[in-house]
Amino acid sequence: MMTYYYKSEEVKALVADNWLAILYGLASDQIGHAIQNVGKHTACPVHGTDKRKGDGFRLFKDSYRTGGGIWNTCGPFQDGFKLLMWLKGWDFSQCLLAVGDFVNAPKHLTKKGRAEKARTQPSMKHQPYAKRKEQRTKNQSSKPEQRAKGILVDFGAA
Repeated sequence: MMTYYYKSEEVKALVADNWLAILYGLASDQIGHAIQNVGKHTACPVHGTDKRKGDGFRLFKDSYRTGGGIWNTCGPFQDGFKLLMWLKGWDFSQCLLAVGDFVNAPKHLTKKGRAEKARTQPSMKHQPYAKRKEQRTKNQSSKPEQRAKGILVDFGAA
């Protein structure tokens, strides 16, 4: 398994105005009802109590752009990253990885990932003998003509 990471600036550029789809894709089981009722109070996706108990939750009206929401008891989550971190119990790097995978952001290999990639690249010595021989004959097929010309020139000059 390759080890990779995402640059937060690249992921943030890709998620602009797509937060509702991202939230639905990554947390529909918890926040699907709130996505269907943007701007209206719904039951808390973490604690399950409704607004009558003082523990309601709602997504901001601009949540398609920001991904933000507010929980009546604990306060606001300004963006989709903070909201997903609260919903899933993730830290920022886990959240960035999940969102980056979801939006298909450009992956950057870590040192460990680059080493793994280098190990998976086949070298000549690990190829079967027949394949190595075939490649050698391809490489040498053009060389005899050059050698023959060189020999003829050598003999002609002597």
